[in-house]
Amino acid sequence: MTDEEAAASLKAIDTSGDGKISFKEFLKWWQADRLKRSVDQATDARMKKLRLQLLAKVSRVFLYVM
Repeated sequence: MTDEEAAASLKAIDTSGDGKISFKEFLKWWQADRLKRSVDQATDARMKKLRLQLLAKVSRVFLYVM
């Protein structure tokens, strides 16, 4: 991460714009990040399940054709 990227990230967390990150701002960021990771993990799990279901269907069709 570059210095500019770090500064932009900190600025995004500092929602009051006072140049400081309060505990409230930090907590809001932390909870939003945890929620995003949770959603990402759930989406990954669903996508894996869908890929396996699709593979199973394609395999059945392939075996039927042969």
